[in-house]
Amino acid sequence: MSSDTPTLWRITAIAARELIQMAADAFEQALQPEPLAVSMFEDEGTSWRLDVLYEDQQDLGKFKTALTAFDETLASLDLQQSDVPHENWVLKSLEGLAPVQAGRFFVHGAHDSDKVPPGAIPLVVEAGEAFGTGHHGTTEGCLTALSQIAESETPASVLDLGTGTGVLAIGAAKLWRVPVIATDIDPIATKVARENVVLNGAHGQIQMVTAAGTNHAAIRGSAPYDLIIANILARPLRQMAGSIASVVAPRGIVVLSGILGEQALRVIAAYRGHHLSLETRLDFGEWVTLILRKV
Repeated sequence: MSSDTPTLWRITAIAARELIQMAADAFEQALQPEPLAVSMFEDEGTSWRLDVLYEDQQDLGKFKTALTAFDETLASLDLQQSDVPHENWVLKSLEGLAPVQAGRFFVHGAHDSDKVPPGAIPLVVEAGEAFGTGHHGTTEGCLTALSQIAESETPASVLDLGTGTGVLAIGAAKLWRVPVIATDIDPIATKVARENVVLNGAHGQIQMVTAAGTNHAAIRGSAPYDLIIANILARPLRQMAGSIASVVAPRGIVVLSGILGEQALRVIAAYRGHHLSLETRLDFGEWVTLILRKV
């Protein structure tokens, strides 16, 4: 394949945060084919940008119709599509990013290995084509949550749902030296996560599974879990409340993120209905991380 051949196609839209959140939920939950990744970013002023990645060029007209059927207010959304160059654009973007200190963890690329502070737990992340580098409030919130949990808890088993780059699974494995199952619906993510697991010397502790939700045999077979981490989006987190509650141990802990501030109460309510109560809320900019316990 030549270097100028596109390998991915990106659909973008810019609008108010509420509209972008709704569109992200639609692409995640209702539209076909399933995207490789869905991301939201602050743009300028009060605007937000939606990025949706596909392996092949898509029919925007079909997506417009499907979005309108999902919610009529999405009819006004202006979708644009462009090819992503063959170069590893995520990895290239990391080259200019500074390392991140989150709780006891220091997240960095291999080029910053000499900057790890004394006493910090280093997490080397080369993002490849997956997402989750520690530079987003959701990942930072989860790593901070793990650090706080470690002050009084030692879970014997961990499940990381929606692992992305694998950074949270690696963090849990390094923090407690216990078995971790890490899952993602995206095979590209699990491929990249496996590479990061090896890079961090955690391949003996982490089992990587490509799966949606908690119904995979490997996930059910190792349940219940003392700690479950799910850094996804608010709507799928609400929808998964019952299935997550079914695989967490009594008095077990669930860490949830990918939640905007105004969505937190609805997520908390969904899990309270499955006997998971809020213990701690962490706010990082617009994003919230919740620590819940099975009661």
